[in-house]
Amino acid sequence: MTAHTTTQLLSTLLSVEFYNAGTVDTLVSDISTDTLSAIRDYINGDVGSIESVLSTRVNYTNFTNVEELKTDGSETNLAIIEKINELLGKLRINSSGTIPSPVTPPADSESKTIVIYKDGSKRRYDVVGELLDSKISNVQNAVEVKIGNTVTRIGYNVFNECSDLSSITIPASLTSFYDENPFSDCSSLESITVDPNNPVFDSRNNCNALIRTAENKLVRGCKNTVIPNDITSIGAAAFSGCSDLTSIAIPSGVTYIGGSAFGSCSNLTSLAIPNGVTYIGDNAFYYCTSLTSITIPNGVTYINDYTFYYCTELTSVTLGNNTIAIGEHAFEGCSKLPSITLPDSITYLKAGVFGSCSDLTSITILSPTAPEIKDGTFGGSGSYAGRNSYSAGTNALRVLQGATGYDTSASEYGWNSLLNSTRCGFHIVYIEHPSYPKTIAHYTDGSTHEFNVTGTLEKGAYLSASTLAAIEINGVSEIEDGAFEDASSLSSVTLGTMVRTIGNSAFAGCQSLSSIAIPRSITSIGISAFANSGLQSVEIPNSVQTIENSLFSGCSNLSSVIFEGYILHCFDGVKTIKSNVFDSCNVLSVEIPRTVTNISVDFVGNGHIDTTAFTPVIYPRTSVTFVGVLPTDVSNLLPINNTYYGDNLYCIQGNYKYEWNDDAQGYRYNLYTW
Repeated sequence: MTAHTTTQLLSTLLSVEFYNAGTVDTLVSDISTDTLSAIRDYINGDVGSIESVLSTRVNYTNFTNVEELKTDGSETNLAIIEKINELLGKLRINSSGTIPSPVTPPADSESKTIVIYKDGSKRRYDVVGELLDSKISNVQNAVEVKIGNTVTRIGYNVFNECSDLSSITIPASLTSFYDENPFSDCSSLESITVDPNNPVFDSRNNCNALIRTAENKLVRGCKNTVIPNDITSIGAAAFSGCSDLTSIAIPSGVTYIGGSAFGSCSNLTSLAIPNGVTYIGDNAFYYCTSLTSITIPNGVTYINDYTFYYCTELTSVTLGNNTIAIGEHAFEGCSKLPSITLPDSITYLKAGVFGSCSDLTSITILSPTAPEIKDGTFGGSGSYAGRNSYSAGTNALRVLQGATGYDTSASEYGWNSLLNSTRCGFHIVYIEHPSYPKTIAHYTDGSTHEFNVTGTLEKGAYLSASTLAAIEINGVSEIEDGAFEDASSLSSVTLGTMVRTIGNSAFAGCQSLSSIAIPRSITSIGISAFANSGLQSVEIPNSVQTIENSLFSGCSNLSSVIFEGYILHCFDGVKTIKSNVFDSCNVLSVEIPRTVTNISVDFVGNGHIDTTAFTPVIYPRTSVTFVGVLPTDVSNLLPINNTYYGDNLYCIQGNYKYEWNDDAQGYRYNLYTW
């Protein structure tokens, strides 16, 4: 007998339909004993036996021979080849003689998006342009995805929470995503590869991460990621859900960690946040249930909402020296945290910050004034704030000698809730500052003096203010009215984070003072505080809500004023701008944030605002009330190319028209679609 070739065998097999089922599946699942015997005889050259078996079958008309099948790369034909190879595997077991070789399917085209599923099957999709979830079937069961080179964009939520996805390959053509992180919560990811010719993204140094090249921003990582040293930011949800991630080194150049960046990394036990980090987003480490300790750098001023929510193994937290506020539920559920120290700068604690911190028995606050707290800061809500979260009567609230604001009768929902034996059961313990900062004065003759000043820094506290060259103010919460007025040689002022209030005219007439950094611990700046000074530029933090009368009046060198925008839900930012704030200033650039609700119409006074840089409201609100009557000449209030019509002001920007209308409340600033 002459052994027949594999092609001859497959050609014969494909010319019939076994048991009238009409699919190749039947070929695999319904092979009877006589068929196997006939096939074995056919392999060994006995044609008659198999012809007898096949003679009663119906012709399968789609293909005339296997070569045609092999050259047609359609999805159906590739699936048939897989089934044929399964059949050939059975023939190896059940036959003797010549063993047929598997059929080699055609090579995958680079234009195809190829998906391998967890049941082992493979499918190829023709996707051009945007890849949507409707163009890939059953994507939630994908384990490997190689995106074709005709895809330019990944659409909304295509791969989100694909928990079995272990490998993703990005082509050179893919340059945008609908979502910031298209692979959020893909908890099984092990391999991320980007074509080296991609102009927007990369996976440099085989780092197993998706990086936005121009920004040096890590968009998505996995358990095998090694963060490159030149990365400067870690994006939102970059490692979210990487439950197998146990540790990772963050390079020293990173300054930004996005929201949910390490959320639900349940086996992450340790993490060092570099000193250069200035921002950590909401939920950044929530449900990191194995994390035991964390140190927040000094550059981070806000602990955002839910940052360490239910980090149940967290036993040590060190906050940076410049922490101003802690957001909602930031440490809620940290049930093993025994103590925490809040720095000099702390001014605000939102609701639920320490809720369900059942082991928290010691809270140390180094601020000279009690930080503002919200209903339920220590757990619970209303008059039951904190109840059942702590063991009554055993807990210590450690505050500085002379600290103010802990009046237990002041508010049912404030510190009274914490300092109540039937609720949280904390009691006050007065302490000295562990390293009380001193105020240091430097004089024009080169001499230096140190002062232990607490509470209020009074006017005349220094022997010779007229020869004061520089001062570092520490340990005080308030700078008294006129404290440094007309200190003409004062060129440098450093404000410590304990300072909360700058009094009226405190630095008025300081002609040598060209700049000052106002920390976010400052909540109040008095009338004419910097009037007639030498300031050239200044930034007002969003902790200050009112810009008082004549604040910068007579600052002829002042060229730029920036009002810090909205950052955290703790502070609302500047809401009110009063009269003559910029009176007698010369050329001035001002950006007014969307937080402003009331502006005096004479806030400029006799000053001149640079119309090339100034817009009345950078981020428009529903309305802004202008208090008073608008002056006849409003040219300085309008950007270039805007028009003034009688009692109304019109400001056209982009697709919007802004209009001030005269009504009982003054001039109201409204937003209209143009």
